Amino acid sequence: MTVGEWLALATDKLASTGVESANADAEIIAAHVLGKTRSEVFAHPEWQVNAEATVLLERRIAGEPIAYILGYREFYGRRFAVDKRVLIPRPETEVLVEHSVKSIPEGATVWDVGVGSGSIAISLAIERSDIRVIASDVSLNALEVAHENAISLGACVQLVRADGLTAARDGSLGAVVSNPPYVKPGDPLLEDSVRRFEPAVALFSDGGLGFISRLVIESDRALRPGGVLILEFGLGQSLEVVELLHRFERVELVPDLSGRDRLAIAWKPTT
Repeated sequence: MTVGEWLALATDKLASTGVESANADAEIIAAHVLGKTRSEVFAHPEWQVNAEATVLLERRIAGEPIAYILGYREFYGRRFAVDKRVLIPRPETEVLVEHSVKSIPEGATVWDVGVGSGSIAISLAIERSDIRVIASDVSLNALEVAHENAISLGACVQLVRADGLTAARDGSLGAVVSNPPYVKPGDPLLEDSVRRFEPAVALFSDGGLGFISRLVIESDRALRPGGVLILEFGLGQSLEVVELLHRFERVELVPDLSGRDRLAIAWKPTT
């Protein structure tokens, strides 16, 4: 079957199952199988595709996220390996990295809580060669993925299996960063494919804010005076997050790419 014929068939099948990005997903799968770019595939509808394309298409029809099907996700200009062991990095989390690069004190020891694929920790280690990056996760599976990505991208990150900041010494950190679990179990707005395929431990927290509440307390203990906590939170949680950060001297809210508050930056008092 030619790629032109396959794309028409694949797009129709995806659209019929409710996939909004049917055309783009079909092109992405075809390009992946052929080892070409989407523009090259579009320009050569006469090329032939093999059975692998249909196998991957069936996975997408079943609701599996495209990043897991491809085995990677682009994040902050780099390609990170991802699979069902880790949460798929989102564009809004690039905002966290962008502001962390600017806000982390020079020469600081930084702890990334919930490392997942390593997208945050590795990006920071590469962008800021002056800092020391430690990253933790409760999941050994996630730590394995982060380790693989750190090696492939040439990043120096110390990986630790730990729950939150329990392994961090009091007053030892210049910064804490995290994209923590902040989804309330049973949230009707959560996409079905996310609920079905991505790791629950990286998504859900008691009441949505249970983990963040604990992280704020632990960060207050582990940060040195003047240290900074930078965390992502869910839609509609900004007021509660600000209340949780009352121990901190100053709190700045940062919007995501859609203009909705998604990031909190909080500084611990210097005295």
